Amino acid sequence: MNERKRAAVAVLTAAFSSALMAALIRGIRDSVDWRIITTARTGLGLAAAIGLLRACDAPFPWRPPRALWIRSGCGAIAFLCTFYATSNLPVADALVLLNTSPIWLVALSAFLFRQRLRPFAVVSLVIATAGIIILAQPHFAQRNLGALAGMATGFLTAASLLAIGRLRSVHHVAIVAHSTAAAFLASVLVLVCSATAIDFAFARSARTMAILAVIAALGTVAQVQITRAFSGPGATRIAPLQYSTVAFGALLDYLLYGQHIGPTTAFGIVLIVGPALCLMLGKSAIGDVHSRALSIAADAWMLSPSSAGAGLARLEDAIRAAEKRTSCEVRVHVDRHCADAQRTPAGVFATLGMTRTRQRNGVLVYLALESRVFSIIVDEGISERVSARSIAELCDTIIADMRARDPVAAVADGIITMFDMLGASFPYQTDDVNELPDEISLGVGM
Repeated sequence: MNERKRAAVAVLTAAFSSALMAALIRGIRDSVDWRIITTARTGLGLAAAIGLLRACDAPFPWRPPRALWIRSGCGAIAFLCTFYATSNLPVADALVLLNTSPIWLVALSAFLFRQRLRPFAVVSLVIATAGIIILAQPHFAQRNLGALAGMATGFLTAASLLAIGRLRSVHHVAIVAHSTAAAFLASVLVLVCSATAIDFAFARSARTMAILAVIAALGTVAQVQITRAFSGPGATRIAPLQYSTVAFGALLDYLLYGQHIGPTTAFGIVLIVGPALCLMLGKSAIGDVHSRALSIAADAWMLSPSSAGAGLARLEDAIRAAEKRTSCEVRVHVDRHCADAQRTPAGVFATLGMTRTRQRNGVLVYLALESRVFSIIVDEGISERVSARSIAELCDTIIADMRARDPVAAVADGIITMFDMLGASFPYQTDDVNELPDEISLGVGM
């Protein structure tokens, strides 16, 4: 099973666990305050996460990177909002609002990474927002803050998922343990500050205590699985699969409590889930193609027999040096002619198998000498984390440098500069495997 399929299975497992947890919370919400449920879930979940850490022989991140603090902070607040929303809304309504994170994920990625959204993505976000308003409005009319809490959870979950993508050096169970510890401390603080308003009679019921333990276990399973899924590449592609939890929740709500989905809820679900699927299916196979005019003479490159070998060797040395600075993979392809400055480089990218890297973090430097085209093509894993503007600016810098001095040296230095930049999002791993050849690829007639 490849990485994408494993991630999809993990998301579906998390979705079912979350739906069953929400259904069980509905069954005890009249007798157990949401603050108790949150504290029990995070406390027992923390114990389970520590046990998993020991089983995996992974250390607890006592000195975590900043991205883990962001993930845990957002996750702690999201925990509180999740259980407040689940305890105050119908299961289906709660699950829809809690799982708006794929919509927020696309919007936040565009904002944080300064990526221009395609027109269909903008339309999808507008329609999904309308669906959220339709679903939440009746609850707002009743002054039920559960709807606002659900929306906040979706936003905070998206933020934490983006942070997870920058934590490849931290074991996914360690991420869960740190996040759960932060959530447990937040839950205890809220509980202590309002303990006088809580009825603890539920503690005398063995059945209720058992349900609380099952809720904690299901929550931990969901958290571990979703963290595993989003620690890999292509987060925005698998994110909409979270909406399967709505179907699971609606089925459980009907089987356990005879609850049907009303027309308003159904319409809101369609408006939210439909655009999310469009965002998933409409995403291109690769990330971005940045093409520029190569305004130098073709013979200034390495076409002469006396200089061709030295030029190729210099670029290959630059590739090997660059790949020691990041886990990204780079190739260089040189053509004589380029029929289309966008489609041709993208086709070469696919032909060279550059979409097959585990983290979808391949980079192709493409040159068509007689057509005078220079392109940098990055795969989707990079385009999700590194701004398109940064890649475009680097492309312009390399072009200017090629005009000013030896073009081969300019490209070689540009590759190293680019991989220094990518290292912040894709740090080099000591066990990194070289997934693509370092040799220069040459087109027909070269």
